[in-house]
Amino acid sequence: MVRNLVPTLHAKQAPEIRLLAGEQSKDYRPTAKDTATYLQHAAKRFPDLHDAAVLGFEAGPRLKELRSLKIEDVHLQAVGSKTGYVYFRAADADPSNRAVPLTDAARRMLARRLAELAKRIGNHKTKWLFPSPRNGARPIAHKTIEDKHLTVRKELDLDPRFTCHTWRHEFCSRLGDSGAQAPVIMMLAGHRSLATSQKYVHITAGRAEDAILKMNTKLMATVGANTPYNFNYSKKSDNVSVMS
Repeated sequence: MVRNLVPTLHAKQAPEIRLLAGEQSKDYRPTAKDTATYLQHAAKRFPDLHDAAVLGFEAGPRLKELRSLKIEDVHLQAVGSKTGYVYFRAADADPSNRAVPLTDAARRMLARRLAELAKRIGNHKTKWLFPSPRNGARPIAHKTIEDKHLTVRKELDLDPRFTCHTWRHEFCSRLGDSGAQAPVIMMLAGHRSLATSQKYVHITAGRAEDAILKMNTKLMATVGANTPYNFNYSKKSDNVSVMS
């Protein structure tokens, strides 16, 4: 007979996500409300910070990578891409160099920002996506971004664990929440270790069952009733025989 496996499957709990070596606690994640409040306040106080945070949440660059972005690295229209992409450079020939497809939010922000940068003249004309407020020939300073972030966080009385790195961490966490596999997260985030990406993958009973259903659907669409995996379960015993 066919045993009912579904109750057993759903009864199991998702495995505990273990911390990586050197981690003291699980990384902080802001609530949706805190994120929205932060972005709204940043847009009013420091537009550059708002745009940097949007890109951080939506594309996951390291702060160094974000600061190093040039206007030419943004591709709103690209052959072979449905969404466009932004290209992050960690260093020459670095495996972390990558093209990250654009979400709707990132695309809207970048289109607006590129239009604003195109209007700059004189010393404010720049090749950088995030230029220094004082000199367009240089990218914005790391400290400038962090100081503005700290000001907004303090004014809103947000959790002190909410750092600029939280943008990137939340990007990876959202990918994991959406069912992305560790190699995909590794590619999009530019992680150098698969172990780092793996901590964002959360396995649940529902996803385990979904994986089987997707596999079954693809198999049936490919070979249909001619599949050799048609099993004949005898009602009199637990023996399983393959139908010829």
